[in-house]
Amino acid sequence: MTFRNNTIKDGSCPGCRGGIHGLELSVPNQAALSSILIENNTIFNNTASGIYKNSGASLNNVTIRNNNVYNNRSNFSGVSGN
Repeated sequence: MTFRNNTIKDGSCPGCRGGIHGLELSVPNQAALSSILIENNTIFNNTASGIYKNSGASLNNVTIRNNNVYNNRSNFSGVSGN
């Protein structure tokens, strides 16, 4: 699965607990997601993380590179990259 050259911005939900993530990877306690490439995206102004991995989620072979992630509550949560 590839996420490339996207703009993900302004995710908000008034009254939602925890905020809205720009890009959320996986669902807890489900099969692992694998072979994921996230590159050359711009992700900003989201009320939660720019790129988020659920705790309890399993990921294999994930590459995160050359992204511009800024001005989110946190830019990366549970993952690392740029």
